[in-house]
Amino acid sequence: MPNFRTHIISGIIGFPIFFFVFNIISYLFTKNFYSFSASEITISYALFILGSDFPDVDHQKSLINRFFRILLILVSVYYFFEYDYIFKHYIPFKGPFYYLLIIFVGISVGTLFGIIFNNTTKHRGAWHSILTAVLLSVILFLLNTKYYILIKFFYSFSLFIGYITHLSLDTINTNLKKKKRIKIKNKKLR
Repeated sequence: MPNFRTHIISGIIGFPIFFFVFNIISYLFTKNFYSFSASEITISYALFILGSDFPDVDHQKSLINRFFRILLILVSVYYFFEYDYIFKHYIPFKGPFYYLLIIFVGISVGTLFGIIFNNTTKHRGAWHSILTAVLLSVILFLLNTKYYILIKFFYSFSLFIGYITHLSLDTINTNLKKKKRIKIKNKKLR
């Protein structure tokens, strides 16, 4: 199976090709070359590379899974601080002890989500599907409320094509392995 390195390198090499084709296609639709900023290109590049390894988030020993579990903790801590007005009046102390409690609860909830995620997903399950790639891309498109529609599409499509690159590499590799097994079986039968 292609490993982390293979998927990341495919993302690094694949993005310039994607970016070139995206520019040509966007020109055909808009009759105008959009001048992407350095930050827009960099964010898109990062999303493409992230997409090129993200399907392996369901593999417990993968680097992307470890990153994802850390992200769950950070997001949990963030939301406990962001929405503390809901439970703030129930906590008897303020100041540093209050903040320490919020951080501890956020870490605990994020860790629990990570454990649940790892126990409810299996490698090459739902995360290795085109439907998941579409859903994640649509979610990214809808969450980008601040950007011009072309940039929203650029970001979402970058994630989608990176994701599809991963699935394609896995499919190609699986088919090559099947062909090798068939050749080996045929040699043994002779």
